[in-house]
Amino acid sequence: MWKTVIMRFFNRLNLNNFNLNLNEMKKNLLLFFLVLSITNISAQCWQSIFTNDFHSFAISNNGILLGWGWNQEGQLGDGTTTTKNNPTQIGISTNWQTISIGLVHSIALKTDGTLWACGRNTSGELGDGTNIERNSFTQIGTDNNWIFINAGSYYSVAIKNDGTLWAWGKNFSGELGDGTNLNKNIPTKIGLSTNWVSVYAGNDNTIAKKSDGTLWAWGTNGYEILGNTPRQIGTDTNWQSVYIGSNHTIASKTDGTLWAWGRNNYGQLGNGNNVNSNIPILIGYSNTWQNISAGEAINLAIKTDGTLWAWGYNGNSQFGDGTIVNRNSPKQIGTDTNWQSVYSGGNHTFGTKTDGTLWAWGLNQNGQLGDGSYINKTTPALLTCPQLSNANFIQNNKTIKVYPNPAKSIITFDFGNIKILNDWSYKIVNSLGQEVMNGVVNSNQNIILLNKLNGQGIYFVKIYNESNKLMDTKKIIVQ
Repeated sequence: MWKTVIMRFFNRLNLNNFNLNLNEMKKNLLLFFLVLSITNISAQCWQSIFTNDFHSFAISNNGILLGWGWNQEGQLGDGTTTTKNNPTQIGISTNWQTISIGLVHSIALKTDGTLWACGRNTSGELGDGTNIERNSFTQIGTDNNWIFINAGSYYSVAIKNDGTLWAWGKNFSGELGDGTNLNKNIPTKIGLSTNWVSVYAGNDNTIAKKSDGTLWAWGTNGYEILGNTPRQIGTDTNWQSVYIGSNHTIASKTDGTLWAWGRNNYGQLGNGNNVNSNIPILIGYSNTWQNISAGEAINLAIKTDGTLWAWGYNGNSQFGDGTIVNRNSPKQIGTDTNWQSVYSGGNHTFGTKTDGTLWAWGLNQNGQLGDGSYINKTTPALLTCPQLSNANFIQNNKTIKVYPNPAKSIITFDFGNIKILNDWSYKIVNSLGQEVMNGVVNSNQNIILLNKLNGQGIYFVKIYNESNKLMDTKKIIVQ
């Protein structure tokens, strides 16, 4: 990528003509370093992306959760029901691990193995034992052994570290797999198997994989009733990854081949026609598929050569090819060969490149692209890192003080009447959320040199106790 930027810069300089004056050269140099700066900033904050039809989340490199898009039922978990068109920091926790998004609810897993949820709860999809909507992330139970989560439209599924499978929420079509069609508002164990490794929820159907490489399904996929208990799909034992749309499924095998089944009205099965299939069918002859994502009636995939491909429904330019033409076989999008991962929201798409940059395109009526607008994008557009929100980030523990503020070369911690028996720790992050300093602090060792900071500006000092619990965050200005 840097080669491309530099070549564009020198092409603009047009040194062969030798007709640039000093001011023109200065402007071109400024342009070059501005592009360099924007791209560098964009490459530094995104750790993982999660999206669905109307809202999106990202986890930053330092574990902070960011959310944007439609928020009418509190599904962003920021304590409001206000829609956001820019990435907005959600709370102050820095230990988010993964998020999964339903239609209007969200479930999340923290690094400590605890489960959290927010948004609509009419069918019990949050799993907190009630049917009350939550606009802030609420812990679900007290278990800390959750390892895999996935949200369907109005239900949720998860796996614990003992290999057991759990589900809760809407169950009209048997999508929970517990042998009934009754909704559940708490996590309910599904069967007796202890070798589940992944599970994916759609509109009304669920697909799961066991450690022996077999694939299982239940619920209904829109035109075929699968039943309300897991049933095996074929006899193959080499399934690797599964991706589920509204009424179709796409899965990869360990040999790199790609297979699909279900509804095919927009060509989402990718086999060159629009005929539904109730058994897995091979997509083309390629065995170089690497990263795949399924949306409502669309699939996107990246090959091992870094190229991006799409097929299915494209009515909102979610392919990113500048058209609204549907495709019933995989089509390469652009010519870039540095795509790393892709995430389908159904009518919009996110993609990351090997340089760490994040790109977005497609429908944006609810701000789900996170670019600060409500304008649709027909081709990939670069997203820059958001600045941290002071209001969400700063706690207000008046006992702990950090001074002087503004500071120059040192800061001092004052813990007041708090007795520190063991070492506490601190982290200093800049306004982009990047950690720039860390260390140990206690009542005797409470003066910190700021020699490792990246110059003047606004920083946040995060203070943790001996159990690594965040006790306070202070905003400081370094001059």
